[in-house]
Amino acid sequence: MRIGMEGGKTFEIELEPGAALRERLGEEIIGQKHTCGGHGRCGSCVALIECGLEELQPPSEAESRILRILKASPGHRLICQAKAKN
Repeated sequence: MRIGMEGGKTFEIELEPGAALRERLGEEIIGQKHTCGGHGRCGSCVALIECGLEELQPPSEAESRILRILKASPGHRLICQAKAKN
């Protein structure tokens, strides 16, 4: 899976089934603060999933709401909420 972050950072990662992106891309790697503490309320960890979006579970209603508020384009997800399919 390839994840592109705002500012041009790109990461290639593999996820175990059910694993959250935030567990693989910790704050020290993505260099972002989770203002809401990783609860999917602030949108500070939004990222473009450039490859492998189909490997993730669909966004929850809470994540979808934040993505709508942010007017995020397709392929964007919240790192703190996105999880690999089981």
